[in-house]
Amino acid sequence: QQKGSSLFPMSLDNSNSACICIPWLISMGFTVTFAALFSKIWRINILFNSGNFRRVVVTERDVLLPFGIIFTLNLICLVSWS
Repeated sequence: QQKGSSLFPMSLDNSNSACICIPWLISMGFTVTFAALFSKIWRINILFNSGNFRRVVVTERDVLLPFGIIFTLNLICLVSWS
């Protein structure tokens, strides 16, 4: 079952590039969604596991690091697959 942006390449033509593009769009879309949710949960986990009720500083780097790792791993898998 295809949803969202993965339907767009099928409307263009029946070329090989359109067929290769579909798994990339599905996988990258899922990864962006999953990594964003994971980063938010990671941030909440840092706040609640700080051990005290003082202000905890969570930087953008702390949130973007898991996102970047998950995105890079998915990109490596897709490049090796193609």
